[in-house]
Amino acid sequence: MNLQQARYKGLKAELELLGISVKTLENTGEIQSSISFYAPVNGYITKVNINNGKLVSPNDLLFEIVDRSHVHLELQVFAKDVAQLKEGQRIECQMPGSDRVYTAEVHLVGKMIEPETKTTMVHGHFDKEPIDLIAGTYVQARILTQAKEVIAVPTSAIIKEGNESFIFIKKVNGFEKTAVITGASDGDFIEIEQLELADNEQLALRGAYYINGSMDGEE
Repeated sequence: MNLQQARYKGLKAELELLGISVKTLENTGEIQSSISFYAPVNGYITKVNINNGKLVSPNDLLFEIVDRSHVHLELQVFAKDVAQLKEGQRIECQMPGSDRVYTAEVHLVGKMIEPETKTTMVHGHFDKEPIDLIAGTYVQARILTQAKEVIAVPTSAIIKEGNESFIFIKKVNGFEKTAVITGASDGDFIEIEQLELADNEQLALRGAYYINGSMDGEE
């Protein structure tokens, strides 16, 4: 009797896992000709690996579903920069060719360096969700590791000649080409070390290469 009871409970649990109402089956005695499968998450079906009449096993992947209610940000960071990273740091990212900036936060820093790429994975969570990025989208990102006040100019104000960098200071009779030492850059702005301007002097913020070409033509 105990063996039959255990067998009954086991079969009942299997049927309930398949979504079949055991109570209805016991009350009506009707056998369902089909059953419905419910996904564990809400989302969009991105891949279908089955078709009508196909036999499947418990290990087969039937569908792929993307849940966009919580999109993660996965970044590859070079090994030399990992020591500067920690949880909670601000991330700014954008799609190539787009000016829209998305903000996120470092949630987890990888603990292993990939030998082939010499990088580790950094896992981030976006500040605002849902977000309109599609899963699998490639983004360019920067992680703000520390804040400090520096003198910085747009990269368009700098020209490089060999290993030297130059800016152009407006004088009464034109521009003066001045060598400077540059520091860190975020792609849009670049740090200038020890820049001192007189009260009536102005720095050319754009068109540095055009100004340099004009000066060369005057020589």
